[in-house]
Amino acid sequence: MCQGRISADGLSGNGVGSGGGAGGTVALTVGTLSGTGTISANGGAGNGYGGGGGGGRIAIVYQTNAFGGIMTAFGGGGFAYGGAGTVFTKGNKAAAPAIGLLTLDNGGHFGTNTPLAQVGIVDLILGNGAVGYPLNGYLLLSNLTVNAGGTLTTLPQQTNLDVAVLGEALIAGTGAVTSDGKGYAQSLGPGAGLSTNNIGSGGGYGGIGGASSLLPGGITYGSDQQPADRGSGGGSGYPGHSLVGGGSEGGGAIRLSVARTFTINGRLSANGNPAFQEDGGGGAGGSIWITANSISGAGFVTTDGGSGELYQGGGGGGGRIALYAHTNIFAGHLSAFGGAGFDPGLDGSIYLSTNVSAPTVIAQTPTGVVSNGISFVDVFFNADINPNSVSASDISITTPIGLLSQNGIVASVIGLSGLRISFPFQINPGTYSIDVGPQIEDLLGQPMAQAYTGAFTISVPVIQGTVTDTNGQPVGGVLIQTDVGSTGSTDINGQYAIGVSPGASVTVTPSSTVVIFVPRSRSYVNVVNSVSNQNFIAVLTIAPALASSVQGTNIVINWFGLSGATYQTFYSINLIDWFPYSVALPGTNGPMQLLLPIDTDPAKFFRLRANN
Repeated sequence: MCQGRISADGLSGNGVGSGGGAGGTVALTVGTLSGTGTISANGGAGNGYGGGGGGGRIAIVYQTNAFGGIMTAFGGGGFAYGGAGTVFTKGNKAAAPAIGLLTLDNGGHFGTNTPLAQVGIVDLILGNGAVGYPLNGYLLLSNLTVNAGGTLTTLPQQTNLDVAVLGEALIAGTGAVTSDGKGYAQSLGPGAGLSTNNIGSGGGYGGIGGASSLLPGGITYGSDQQPADRGSGGGSGYPGHSLVGGGSEGGGAIRLSVARTFTINGRLSANGNPAFQEDGGGGAGGSIWITANSISGAGFVTTDGGSGELYQGGGGGGGRIALYAHTNIFAGHLSAFGGAGFDPGLDGSIYLSTNVSAPTVIAQTPTGVVSNGISFVDVFFNADINPNSVSASDISITTPIGLLSQNGIVASVIGLSGLRISFPFQINPGTYSIDVGPQIEDLLGQPMAQAYTGAFTISVPVIQGTVTDTNGQPVGGVLIQTDVGSTGSTDINGQYAIGVSPGASVTVTPSSTVVIFVPRSRSYVNVVNSVSNQNFIAVLTIAPALASSVQGTNIVINWFGLSGATYQTFYSINLIDWFPYSVALPGTNGPMQLLLPIDTDPAKFFRLRANN
């Protein structure tokens, strides 16, 4: 029970102009959460012109939640407010564990942004000044709610925003999902505006960019029914009169898939930016592609072009919007208008349909002829896939030597519309056939229209092996090179496979800046068949740790050897000139010993050199 306060707040700045400290972490695992107290991880306030600290993180896992108090992870105040932190709560009953709830709330103050990593499927709520963005450009959620004052967006370098929702999605009034100005930069893109004499025309995408007083606007491109492109930037103007920077960026690309109802009462936009440079061209609107079971609401869905700057700059062309829904009762505002300017940009395209296509595989990698061993194949669909519908039982793989065992196949969703099919390393030359579906479903519950059959061919001999440490643990990410140009790397299991031309003579060498390998390399002559078990051991050093003792008339040298290394003994009578004492000893993974007889010869000095 919490009747008082549990807090990990950042402290306020205490020096003139100093920033506030970030909130910390509150992590609780409880049977019953109750009380009317306060749980907080707020950022501290900045001093004067100092910025506020970012909100921290609260995570509570409970069996029963009867808490009636306050939980906050607000950003701190200051010259600029810190971004909202995160509050995560989740029930943990063994019989029916709940979906977690992730909340971003900045207490009504618009601050900086909050990254959202995909660490599980959760309900996401943003509001009250919180600005969230997907760390990897996409999110898979159970439900999405963007409340008043909340924003879901991308960083400038994240040009595409992809969100898939397994349940309901809501953008409330004054809430926003936006990719405004996140498209191509000024003067860039397939439909980039043109510029001469510091006068720019508008960028194009769905609509042609508006002409400047000297040049035509940017061209159109992309699909009106499956819009997934960014808007192009407008042409540059006079750089000496930039008010806020270049401006003229095109709109980004938004794709939203919602299994149930998508209610839009706020703003969903991918508008192009206006030009800020004198006589610059406006950026073209971007793209919005929505697929939902039902679309409703009275908000705004826009991909408008940005306006050209005063007098001679052309307006940006409108972008593209496509809405697919079995039921579409959206009563709000749809626009892909061209921006104003010397010559306005032309309007883009708006496509509405109740015909939602069944999921279909549109791409596979690898395909065709490959020159390496293969341990996975990726296939990509034309729609976001429901991960709960994916199973290895939907997949079969036929190799050149027969059907692959179902027990060796693992299927996992990558991103929102990709499927990775993993299996044991395959190195046998020949054609491999992969069958997928048709039970796999999109977010609307539609199964594949028909099963997909793909293929690839391994046509060359493959050298395959494993890189492990001295404890037998796999070492992933090791670069594997050959002296004939082919390269590869080890996977998380430490395995590698690299193809070579039939009949070639080749040397395979692992490479790392951290460790060395035993043996240093492996060489092959006239390779006509695949070769397996070509293993390497990664070690920090190959120098042996020596121990010595006297046994009778011998000095005994002991050390722990490595298989693949060789050990050569040298002797000297003056510590300057060294000569081989005996033949080199091949290393073994275990104790090694060398006997040096004690005789009447002049004094000798010995040393042991290891080679890999």
